[in-house]
Amino acid sequence: MEPGSPFLVTGGASGIGLAIARRLVRREACVAICGRNRAAIEQATKALQAEHRKVGSVVGITADLAGASDPERVVDECVRAFGSIRGLVNNAGISTEIALINMSAKSWDETLHINLRAAALASAAAVKQMIADGRGGRIVHIASINAFTSEAAYAHYSASKAGLVSLAQSMAIEHAKDGIVTNAVAPGWVRTRMTESALNAMGSRELRRINPSGRAATPDEIGAVVEFLCFDAPSFLIGETIVVDGGQSITAPLP
Repeated sequence: MEPGSPFLVTGGASGIGLAIARRLVRREACVAICGRNRAAIEQATKALQAEHRKVGSVVGITADLAGASDPERVVDECVRAFGSIRGLVNNAGISTEIALINMSAKSWDETLHINLRAAALASAAAVKQMIADGRGGRIVHIASINAFTSEAAYAHYSASKAGLVSLAQSMAIEHAKDGIVTNAVAPGWVRTRMTESALNAMGSRELRRINPSGRAATPDEIGAVVEFLCFDAPSFLIGETIVVDGGQSITAPLP
């Protein structure tokens, strides 16, 4: 992907999404970030604008991706801002702890709508624009190791992340012919504001027990893999999911 290419990063106001946006900005991409919290989007946009060499190359979009129309709207706003869209990173997501026997339709739908449906609808809108533009593009879904190794009280979250892995495969099959390269990244524990309390409660001893690296990833480490997929990965790498978890998913935990 050449410098100046327009990218959309959903859930780009903090954590992994903001780290990804920063990586793209350093590659001189034009970047649109979106999220539900207007104040957080405005703050992140200002920070990214200060890091970009070119004025007007970062925009923020407030959107609730659980709504059926918002995923398409944010793609349209990205196109209006930059003239086209060449890359999409579907990072927006939520995670709540709910036992399956206590699951309501509302709880299930909220997680699947934000984590999976929004990614599918945003991807469909972006692919239409990329095909019309004729230059191809790159799409990355942020899944999770929960797509492969689930845990109690997260059936809805794990199902949504497994869906993203499958979505990456389906999109690769359908649109490789259009020059649109789709892959996914599956992080393990990542130290963000959302996970800080859980990681602190777990403690370093428990992390060492379940993970040979003995720590959580930084958001920038996930961003580095996404940057590779967006800019440097060969176009023959399609429909794959790269696991970035410090070896957690391949390790039998110590007693």
